[in-house]
Amino acid sequence: FTRQNHVQIHLRIHTGEKPFRCTVCPYASSARSNLVAHLKKKHQSFFVNPNNR
Repeated sequence: FTRQNHVQIHLRIHTGEKPFRCTVCPYASSARSNLVAHLKKKHQSFFVNPNNR
């Protein structure tokens, strides 16, 4: 791995750690990008993207 954080992200696969939690439902993810995709798909009305103002 070229960056230390890539190792940490990869290790979550093996440990089952899911630190990124949805505040609307019980969904949890090991990667922030998966949580963002979940929010956009399942909770569009709750998702606010500050870049789309």
